[in-house]
Amino acid sequence: MISPMARFLIISLLTLTVCRAQEWKQYTVSNSALPADLIYGLTVTPDGTLWAGTAAGLTSYNGVTWTTFDTVNSPLPDPYITALASDSTGTVWVGMGYAGVARVKNGVWTLFDSSNSGLPHNTIFDITIGPDGTPWFATDRGVANYNGTIWRNIAPIMVEPRSRALAFDRRGVLWMGTYDAPDFRGYMEYLKGDSLWFTILSKLDLISTHPWCMAAVDDSTMFVGTGNGLAKVVNGHWTIYHKQDSPLPANGIRSLSVTGNTVLIGTASGYVELTGDDWKVHQPSAGTLPNDVITRIVVDRNGNRWLATASSGLIVHRPGGIIADREQSRPNPNEFILQQNYPNPFNPSTTFTFTLPQSGHTSLRIYNAVGQEVATLVNESLDAGVGHRFRFNGGHLAGGVYVARLISGNRMQAVKMLLVK
Repeated sequence: MISPMARFLIISLLTLTVCRAQEWKQYTVSNSALPADLIYGLTVTPDGTLWAGTAAGLTSYNGVTWTTFDTVNSPLPDPYITALASDSTGTVWVGMGYAGVARVKNGVWTLFDSSNSGLPHNTIFDITIGPDGTPWFATDRGVANYNGTIWRNIAPIMVEPRSRALAFDRRGVLWMGTYDAPDFRGYMEYLKGDSLWFTILSKLDLISTHPWCMAAVDDSTMFVGTGNGLAKVVNGHWTIYHKQDSPLPANGIRSLSVTGNTVLIGTASGYVELTGDDWKVHQPSAGTLPNDVITRIVVDRNGNRWLATASSGLIVHRPGGIIADREQSRPNPNEFILQQNYPNPFNPSTTFTFTLPQSGHTSLRIYNAVGQEVATLVNESLDAGVGHRFRFNGGHLAGGVYVARLISGNRMQAVKMLLVK
């Protein structure tokens, strides 16, 4: 007969095995602090933090805590985030639908638009970081870069300024996907120094299509995703793939990423791993991959693939099992962190834990979905340190979404929570 302790150990081991083998996970507004399920921007900073740009604001996730930035709790002027990129220093560049670009560097925000910078337009479609660390921006009226001092606008020399995608190949050539809307014609433009040349995509059986994404595999190979097929470019020779003549699950290719020698391809219905000539297709299915457009793909330092979607939130996939970033699970006493409340969703009580790098006056307040303050948990001077805990009882409130906002000095973080009744 199995003793209770042995039974407990067996169940624990089985549980750990199942968790370790979990290859797919989905985050949405219902089970995380994502402000929206439509996501166009993704990037991972060198410390392993994931940043996601949604239709309702910007959020970061360090493996434990979700931190959301919107037009109320941050300098963000436009909540509709269209592109993200990060450099080797951890600086995050945020592209917006109508308000240009924001730079988030060591917690400090700087805003750039067509009135105070060299941006040719305030609608940003893509951002990429050049080999020298310079950010490049694809706008609706051309491409520009910023080296920290000087802006360079190359729209005047472009064949078609309406820019949709940017990527550098391994030789330092900037590939720019552009689109002539009146003629339904896509271009691939190339920039090296001051020299620019181009390819007309319709002449390559890529008819009436946006060039949405590019990715370099090696010194001679580039992949290009368009609204009407995938292209593999080897030393200037283009090979075109369509759903009709390849394993592609759809002709619309919205995202590309490279991990090792494998190309990850996000389509309008499904996602593909392409290694050499080996195609592995992940079709939409319940419990793994929703039937949705995959708008961006990034790979974190543990090999987890993060897939942004047009209406289904974030999908995490890793063959062999998702690996949690355990380093992020230990609070750093030098960081300002408000962890996600636990439990969440909750009824009627939940607990907040946060870390303060400096002593000082601190407030922790709860707001409803329309921004009205409904509770104050903290409004006093607190000592620096980890493990500050405060319990919130929402028994007197209606069920729904609430926001907790922590402010100390000139720092602020917020998390979203769901009260269920």
